[in-house]
Amino acid sequence: MPLKRVLRTPAILKAATFGTVRDGWLIERLEREFPTLDDLLLDLGIRPRLHRGQGFKVRGAGQTKTPDSYFELPVVTPDAFTPFRVKTSALGRLTHETLHRVRRPSIFRGPLLICSKVGSDAGAEKGRYSAALSPRDALYTENFFGISFAEAERRNAKVLSGILNASLTAFQLAFGGPTWGLERPTVLPHDLLSLRVPPLLECDDDLLDAVVRAEADASRDPQDGTLLAALDDAVLDLYGLEPDERVLAGEAVARAHPLVFENRAVRGALAAAPAAGDVRAYAGQVARTVDAHLRARGQRHLEAITYSRASRGGGAGLGVPGVTAVRFVMAAGAPGDAPVVREGDPADLETLAGLLRGRLEADIPPYLNERRQLRLYGAEDLFVLKPTEARYWTRTAGLNDADVILADHWLRRRDAAVA
Repeated sequence: MPLKRVLRTPAILKAATFGTVRDGWLIERLEREFPTLDDLLLDLGIRPRLHRGQGFKVRGAGQTKTPDSYFELPVVTPDAFTPFRVKTSALGRLTHETLHRVRRPSIFRGPLLICSKVGSDAGAEKGRYSAALSPRDALYTENFFGISFAEAERRNAKVLSGILNASLTAFQLAFGGPTWGLERPTVLPHDLLSLRVPPLLECDDDLLDAVVRAEADASRDPQDGTLLAALDDAVLDLYGLEPDERVLAGEAVARAHPLVFENRAVRGALAAAPAAGDVRAYAGQVARTVDAHLRARGQRHLEAITYSRASRGGGAGLGVPGVTAVRFVMAAGAPGDAPVVREGDPADLETLAGLLRGRLEADIPPYLNERRQLRLYGAEDLFVLKPTEARYWTRTAGLNDADVILADHWLRRRDAAVA
């Protein structure tokens, strides 16, 4: 896909600025192949202002008498909102005699899919967007956008609840939406209706039913990470995403979290040392991506070697605190079904430390710990050195680094260092 084509739309520009080039490619694919939520709702017979719209507004000039029917319904407010399911028994009642904007009663008819306008703590986890189903009629305030399925197929309400609460929606809002995560955690109705969703009327029933089941399971315990991951997988199956695209979407909630909730605690988590399993997952992703290009010839494959930081203390034996290294080696034989990731000998890092001093003709500068990333290419191997911070050692980072390695033409390069 030509890069010039990718960078034409504001959504792709946002993905390229706050994410990776691969994020831009996925956003472009979603925009090209999937309808917007607005178009889907029209196909389902759910019309603007008749079956869907923003909730009532209290304050403002030009007050109107509150319809009598409003006082008979429970009211969903931000304080009473919970992800996946609205607990109608915990809702209050309307007490305002007048309102600024009175909505058509039809948008409050259940079953309702009530969508939050903010990326707040209301989500199942921070960084995840939130929507909830109400089986009965209910009012909702201007803080929500509601969709009534009173005259539409009710299974689709559950499917859309699963989609909106899934990681792929967080990905779209964080890296494709115009506002969410940049200056404020607000999801405007236009942002919501611009989300790309599968054409439900054309989807396989088994895939739709799988999302319905996963959504129901997650609704029983929204804080259960295993259930949320199962929902994410079911939604990704419905979209039919490729393995690499699933990696981007699967890590989207963790990546969206710091964009929406910028504070010291979040920054601290990003700068914390990665777990050993995270480094192995990163290394495996790099090897898997490169192996995809080597598989056609079936002659060689890439193996990854990680090193335990505890074996040598700071700097993983490099003599520089705050730097982690992973080695990649070209080996004979066709790639297997799973990438090869092994634990390395700490002595390799002692050799690397000497090699770095010889090549760079200076000790590693102190600021390498904070910002610098280094790729050191040998005849048949490659060392990747990056700060010992979790944000640099994700599977998404592995995808991006594999692209960079391939762009370096590392199979042809010899004895090269790239920073």
